[in-house]
Amino acid sequence: MIVEAGIPYTTAIGMVKEVTPAVLIALINNMTSQELLVNLNNIKERGALNDLDVKALIDQKIQIAKKDKKVDVLKASQVAKSVKGLDEETKLSFQEITDQKLKDTKITRKTALLIDKSASMSAAIEASKYIGTLISACCVEDFYCYAFDRAAIAVNCDSSNFSDWERATQGIRAHGGTAIGAPLKNMIRRNELVDQFVIVSDFSEMNDPCFAPAYQEYVDHFGVKPSIIMVKVVGRWGSRHDQFMRSIAPFRVENDTYTIDGKVDYYSLPSLMNFLTRKSKFDLIQEILEFELPTRK
Repeated sequence: MIVEAGIPYTTAIGMVKEVTPAVLIALINNMTSQELLVNLNNIKERGALNDLDVKALIDQKIQIAKKDKKVDVLKASQVAKSVKGLDEETKLSFQEITDQKLKDTKITRKTALLIDKSASMSAAIEASKYIGTLISACCVEDFYCYAFDRAAIAVNCDSSNFSDWERATQGIRAHGGTAIGAPLKNMIRRNELVDQFVIVSDFSEMNDPCFAPAYQEYVDHFGVKPSIIMVKVVGRWGSRHDQFMRSIAPFRVENDTYTIDGKVDYYSLPSLMNFLTRKSKFDLIQEILEFELPTRK
């Protein structure tokens, strides 16, 4: 009945009085790869990995997930870490999913990751470890990373391993004021040209150099307007994102906002890749103009 009706797991599990291996097989058969990853811990607690037939079906679904375009990049590796008691073979399969997804994803724009390490921005530092890992794994162009409070320091890590990003940022602590323009000043001095800035911050600018004047200086120096992706982290004193948006409005630059509310949601971070990997509006317009329209015969 579950299979025929196509009842989703979260609904069906509350309707079933006794969860037998046959019921689990029916439920798992109805799942997408993404749903399996999301609900694996719950399924495991119901004894799914202890039954050979159910375990074989899960392994089969994991193999399908490797080719499923809807599976988030880091979802599989996070499941492998969060679900206790997984055998090594299953953990390896999850890592292979992540590796394959990263291999298939390309960031073709020169990118700078700017990490706010001012007071109350511990969440920004933590999230940036994952964001840095993603960008390093997928960026085929130049990639720069800076952490800033009132001044900026370069974070040198070109590895696609999370553990390496943890080591690269282990000396960074949340303290001090906020000067989002500081890393741009450094990049101008070092002649580091990018196509997009990824800023992880609460955007509560308290100190000079502020972003807008530093951005203008960057535009004047390089003759380009990099797009701005704002990863908004709500700090102890809230956020001044609206005020920051008003400051960059005169530039009429491409910008997007990705919000992290409260606790960092590592599972949702990979969806940030949709912003990072997409083409610029100029590139999209060029594709439209170059598209050959059908003609009458």
